[in-house]
Amino acid sequence: MKGRRAVNKREKQPGKFILVEGISGSGKTTLAKSLIAALKRRGIHALLEAEPTKSDFGKYIRQLIEGRKFTEHQLAHFEECIAWVHRCVEFDKQASGKPMGILAKRCMAALKKIPREIRDGTTLGEFEIQLLFIADRLLHIVHIIEPALRRGKWIVLDRYDLSTYAYGAAHGLSMEKLYACHKAMLGKHYLVPDITFSVVAAPKTAMSRLGSSGKPIDRFEKLANLKRVADQYGYAIELRRSEDRAHVESIDGSASPGQVLREALRLLDRYREHWEQ
Repeated sequence: MKGRRAVNKREKQPGKFILVEGISGSGKTTLAKSLIAALKRRGIHALLEAEPTKSDFGKYIRQLIEGRKFTEHQLAHFEECIAWVHRCVEFDKQASGKPMGILAKRCMAALKKIPREIRDGTTLGEFEIQLLFIADRLLHIVHIIEPALRRGKWIVLDRYDLSTYAYGAAHGLSMEKLYACHKAMLGKHYLVPDITFSVVAAPKTAMSRLGSSGKPIDRFEKLANLKRVADQYGYAIELRRSEDRAHVESIDGSASPGQVLREALRLLDRYREHWEQ
């Protein structure tokens, strides 16, 4: 994974992109919400975003994960959403015959088959599920994140590409392949966050929190799965650190929410001194 460098467009955007990552139950969502409140108290216009998104496309992904059936109307709309993704993918004529261009076309071909597979009752593979997350992310960046950053707003995002790499690899996929598919699909829209907070918590602690939250627990949130994902996050963080100007900070998620927030703000203030120079 070493030697792979990404061009970071973040310096060209007046807003700042803050990512919060971690396994389900780590406390990342609590931190993301607390960061928004703290930034607003400081007079910073910040937006809280999450993936999968609250868009129709993101809701369909959640529906798939939870095993709920689709109506024919929903499947027709799902196909329309995938057509929107296709229009956002960069199919540069000069790059179409190169590896990344070929890979983008293969990813789109796999995405287009998904509604038909759902109609046929075919169980989707892990790769197809992760492609849907990437597609949802592309629409999210194009329609929400990039416009907000250009207007000078800050984005605090709960989950991004590291979740794709860690969860996909935990279920048997190649992290290298997921990274390549992600870069191929997003193309020029791929953004490296200004800072990534990795909230680390033991899987048993995370599982206990999920159980007491009262929320439905999906297939990604079983204890055995969380253990595998936690192991893979270390490799995903290494991958993030291989990118240009990627700033990753680990925070102990077993601490109290107040302590976690104070540590995040301390680290954020350190980076802000650099950004404002």
